[in-house]
Amino acid sequence: MSATPRTHFEELDWLDYAQGEADRSLAGEMQHHLAGCPDCRLRLDSMRKLSAALPFARSLVEADSDRPDAAGGPLDLDSIARRARERADSIAPAREEDRAEIVEAFSTPGRENFPWSASSYEAARALTRDLLRSDVPLAGRIARSALEALAKAPDRETLGADGLEGVLRTGVAYVLYSEGQSERALEELERARPLIETLSRVPEDELAFWAYVSALALRDLGRAEAALAALDLAERLHGLLEDFPRLARCRIVRAVILADLGNPEMAIPIYEELLGRGEAELEDERLLGTVFLNLGSDLISTNRFPEAKRLYARAAEILRRTGEHKRLLSLRAGLATIAAREGRYQDAYDIALDLRENFRSRNLGWDEIRTELRIVEALLHLGREAEAVETCRKILPRIQELGLSVEAARAVEYLTEADLSLSRLEKVSRFLDRFRRGDTQRWSAA
Repeated sequence: MSATPRTHFEELDWLDYAQGEADRSLAGEMQHHLAGCPDCRLRLDSMRKLSAALPFARSLVEADSDRPDAAGGPLDLDSIARRARERADSIAPAREEDRAEIVEAFSTPGRENFPWSASSYEAARALTRDLLRSDVPLAGRIARSALEALAKAPDRETLGADGLEGVLRTGVAYVLYSEGQSERALEELERARPLIETLSRVPEDELAFWAYVSALALRDLGRAEAALAALDLAERLHGLLEDFPRLARCRIVRAVILADLGNPEMAIPIYEELLGRGEAELEDERLLGTVFLNLGSDLISTNRFPEAKRLYARAAEILRRTGEHKRLLSLRAGLATIAAREGRYQDAYDIALDLRENFRSRNLGWDEIRTELRIVEALLHLGREAEAVETCRKILPRIQELGLSVEAARAVEYLTEADLSLSRLEKVSRFLDRFRRGDTQRWSAA
């Protein structure tokens, strides 16, 4: 970054200086300037306060730090696996007729008084797990109804009710996570864990799934280290049980966390390793689409655009076929980034305009703000400065509405109060990226 010669440096230059982001030569000029400029010393002091204020977001995710993490302590994995293999005859197999009856009964919301039996409870356990991949609301209705009935069941011991309750609560926790209620999801997981662990025979993958859901909820709340610890448990269990498709899901979440922490170069080999096992081994076509999409996004972050485009083309085919519209929006956002970096600003502008309305209608706040910045960048390159200024002014109320940092809003406000320039825009955009990905430790969904 370079500074335009003038009496004083800009506030955003001092912000980069305070955060150690200014290049060496500029930092030297600024340090020399400080010795004889009390105004800039005050400005630097203000920027240091701003920088120090950024971690306020951590308090949002660490407010419950006194409560033990849902991931909990280490477990005897060999014992778990051994007991898991002993359970073959302990649970009645779910019958297809039971599954079909349950699906029909709960496909319409509001079903009550379902005649639960031992076989239908077991069918619900297996069915809920399967439906979490394709119909989360239906899975939630089944699991919650089964839990309600189980609480009133007279033959709880015969049913193995404690273990069954733990399994169903883990399913409900996933539903809560998918609804954006990760704090409540962790509460369900805390209730579920001791129920699962006290079983004399543990279902071979239920504890692994519990750890996987814990990782998702913890990641959603910005608790990266706890999420990675939960993934350690889930991956080791799935590895012991040689369950590659479910192991792959855990590895994908790990890669997403690494990329969110600003390490896409560490995430890329994880995806390449999964693809190296063979696409067919991933089992679920949607899982393959996720790998292509996420790997493409990380390749964009490392400026490997031709490879990213090829992967995005494959991802788009799968996402359209499987109807995953939200992931298609993420893919299009990546294409807008590629277009801008390749100098195709009209294409970037056209894509971003469409994305703006989609993100806003789906209440995807940070994606919406980032799209607005893409629009501003494209307008500047297209010579439409007045429209860029107006777009920036409209961003401010939306940032405040979303409850983002006052400092972040102030950073965008610099764009509207001073002469607009591309270098200034890039500074603000990088500032917001650091605010979102580094200082706040909060991320969008995988």
